[in-house]
Amino acid sequence: MNEPRVYKNSTAVLILILVFFVALLAAIFFGLESESWTTLIPVVLLGVFILLSVFFIASSKVTLSEDEIIIRNLLGEKSLRWNEINRVSGSGSRIKLHNFDGDVTLTPNPQLPGYEEIVEWIGRKRPDLFPPQDYSEMKRGFGFLLGMGVVALMFLGFLTMMAFQFLNSPDVPVALFAPMLITFIVLMIFLWFIFSAPQSLMLEGKSLTLKYLFGEKTLLADEIAAVDFAYTRTRNGKQYYISLQLANRRNIRISGLGIGLPTAYLVLKNWLASHK
Repeated sequence: MNEPRVYKNSTAVLILILVFFVALLAAIFFGLESESWTTLIPVVLLGVFILLSVFFIASSKVTLSEDEIIIRNLLGEKSLRWNEINRVSGSGSRIKLHNFDGDVTLTPNPQLPGYEEIVEWIGRKRPDLFPPQDYSEMKRGFGFLLGMGVVALMFLGFLTMMAFQFLNSPDVPVALFAPMLITFIVLMIFLWFIFSAPQSLMLEGKSLTLKYLFGEKTLLADEIAAVDFAYTRTRNGKQYYISLQLANRRNIRISGLGIGLPTAYLVLKNWLASHK
């Protein structure tokens, strides 16, 4: 990479964010009678806070060069030369870079276009930060499991409430069973996702062991064709995951690891490369 690469959201995205929030506040403002405008003050303040937060995140920009990584946002600019990075940390889809003194940290925004390339460059410039022997076991974060459990209990509670309502109400139309059936199907899919996803990974020599809630599976490095850092698009933006592409053309998705997906991905990539 001879010329610096810049990763940022387009100006059109920033304009759309501004227009959306202004239109939303205007709709609320003009939807109320003049006597009720004073009640809008908390809503306006909350809306401005959300707007500034979203705009702050969306306006961040990352510049990569052969010598350094630079992050610019509304508050200013921070940079680290590649050889100034001492360690990494992270959670979810984020990776945080720390200098030796611990007074400078950089965290690229995972929703930036080309975030996967940023992660690749970090791993390429500083592969020594991701030694497999230092990450021999990687587990799902407690927060991820807690969040999954809360959502599952919410679905189960809603389903139980509807079941009691239908049992205690005679002459219930058949069509009203549809919401309960849909909720049941969604709950089953959600539980399948929890039980089928690996809960932890263990690296030992040429072996990678995936531990599930019930059972485990061991793969040799020769059985894995590639490791990818991929994502799917949702209403909430990009949802990242690690994809293990097996030699038999099957894929295994990994997400929710406590050390952060970018770190886990770069560790697995280095592990696979060292055994090929």
